[in-house]
Amino acid sequence: MIQMRKHEVRSYIALAILFAAYSVIAFAAPFHRNGVFWLAYACGAAAVAYQAFSLKAAFFRECDVKSRIYGIPIVKLGVVYLTVQMTASFLEMAFSKAAPFWMALIVNAVLLALAGIGGIAADGAREEIERQDVHLKKDCLKMRELQSFSASLYGQCSDEALRKALKSVTEELNYSDPVSSERTRAMEDKIMGQLQEIQGALVKRDEADIVTLCAGAVAAIKERNRLCALGK
Repeated sequence: MIQMRKHEVRSYIALAILFAAYSVIAFAAPFHRNGVFWLAYACGAAAVAYQAFSLKAAFFRECDVKSRIYGIPIVKLGVVYLTVQMTASFLEMAFSKAAPFWMALIVNAVLLALAGIGGIAADGAREEIERQDVHLKKDCLKMRELQSFSASLYGQCSDEALRKALKSVTEELNYSDPVSSERTRAMEDKIMGQLQEIQGALVKRDEADIVTLCAGAVAAIKERNRLCALGK
């Protein structure tokens, strides 16, 4: 958190230096200071502010690393807008005496509108990706629970013949589609029940029952995977 705060401060300092350099050039150069000049200067300053906002929205809010990665397009858009707007602003300042105000106004308005729409679209896309990530993680929880339970049963057994039967269950789960759905919920609950029965049989050391239960669990997992395939 402290490191991110340092990065944030450095970013804003860099933008402040950029704005200072921009202002020095704007007022030191012998530009004709009319309405076009002030419009160009204001829009260049707005582009610096937009970049500060895009950095804040992408990297320096309360979010995880993955969310910051998804925010990179927002920053890229800000950099493109800043570059294009600065170029347009200096050109407008240079030709402020000859350029009509309405033309400069249209150019700057179009650039600002494109940056605004692009920023909204990029942020919306990031939110949708994050929502899909959360949904996918939730859908994979049941299968991860089954895989973990099966692996623990395999680790509890020392008999080679029984370990082979348990391994077949574990491998079948590991190579299964990890995403659950309403179609597979009932079958996954059934598999969990079978694993619990295998655990009970391990405690009782009922070898014949363990082998039978493992075969049933493998069949149930295959049926669950068949249902997954039908749902795609």
